[in-house]
Amino acid sequence: MNIEKPIETKNSSHALAILDQSREKIAKILPQGAGVNRYMAILQSEINKNPDLASCFPASLVGAMLHCARLGLEPGLLNKVYLIPFNNSKLNRKDCNVIVGFEGLCDLAMRTGKLSNIQAHLVYKEDHFEVSLGGESKLTHRPLFFSDRGPLVGVYAIAFGKDGSKQFEVMTKAEIDAIAKTSKSGYIWKDHFGEMARKTAIRRLCKHLEKTAELSQALQLENAADSDEGQNSAAILLEADIQYETPLTVPQEDKFLQVRAVAERMLELLPNEAVKDCFGLTRDEVQAKLTSQLQCERAILRMKEKK
Repeated sequence: MNIEKPIETKNSSHALAILDQSREKIAKILPQGAGVNRYMAILQSEINKNPDLASCFPASLVGAMLHCARLGLEPGLLNKVYLIPFNNSKLNRKDCNVIVGFEGLCDLAMRTGKLSNIQAHLVYKEDHFEVSLGGESKLTHRPLFFSDRGPLVGVYAIAFGKDGSKQFEVMTKAEIDAIAKTSKSGYIWKDHFGEMARKTAIRRLCKHLEKTAELSQALQLENAADSDEGQNSAAILLEADIQYETPLTVPQEDKFLQVRAVAERMLELLPNEAVKDCFGLTRDEVQAKLTSQLQCERAILRMKEKK
């Protein structure tokens, strides 16, 4: 039996190392019964399914897993939440964003205990569809199953309260298209337009429903994912008290070795006291810190200033 070798890069290995080294802190965030090993395995599995994740900034991979933990959703399970690579133009790197799926939002909305059901459906031109708004709001949808339903014209989401109340949100195809056009997850829309349209209606409806902390966080993550900066992985790492030094993303091995060689050569040219004054560290301590290209480049600049 052939077992596919796990995809590993400097970034993915670094992300897994952060998870491993911060076990006690991360364990406080994980849902009851979940372990750090499971989340490390999930992250590796998602990278194997989508190799583009392997080039994402390590802290964003860790942050994405912590966001999933706080939501109580696992990537790859029942299509409730996804890890999606995102080009962060502001920081000139690739980050990992958490995208909650249609089923995930429904799950989070139901956790209030106030709803008996929540649904979203696509509406086609030949369907019988009526909406009344005002004091006696009413929605009627009779799909023309087993016949040509015509083109898609809209979508709606409806929530049924345990007290007998109903709340719904209706969106036209034009509204859905406008959102899809500006979404940072454009390629997901291309392959899964129907599911994304239903999710968009659920997302808009959820703004008017009672929210748990997890649902509020999911909506915030969705808004951040559509922004130019993406989701802030640094913030959740800070909240979890996980220390992290920023390396360059996937440095070229040959260039990294060349830069480190320059830094090490400059260490040899400086007396030990000069190194200690410059960094507040001994030569051996500085040598041990030269583990990333960015650290090496900073070291070279500081040592040049010292000389």
